[in-house]
Amino acid sequence: MIATRGNGKRGDTSHTTTRAATGPRPRTPMGKSTGPTPEQCLQGSQSDVLPSEIREKELRRGQTLPVSTRLCTVTSDGNLSMLKITKVEKRATDDLPGYFTELTLWQQ
Repeated sequence: MIATRGNGKRGDTSHTTTRAATGPRPRTPMGKSTGPTPEQCLQGSQSDVLPSEIREKELRRGQTLPVSTRLCTVTSDGNLSMLKITKVEKRATDDLPGYFTELTLWQQ
């Protein structure tokens, strides 16, 4: 997956490009965990699932994905992963925040 964002005008140099990493991919939707343990993570991935789309205004307000949010999923390899948001930063070049994260992977 490659996503590009810019204003589309000639000469626009402010854009963000995201490329999907190779390797395992989420097999289940991302869900919010109530804590740091594998059991809590698995429960969150099965019960407190994020919507398939989050609107920009919700991200700008910082309500949907605040600091300390733990997002969990089961990967295509059958492992459990938890992505914890450690910092949310407003960026000068974009209205959307930047997210700093920490990834934990529990292998079967």
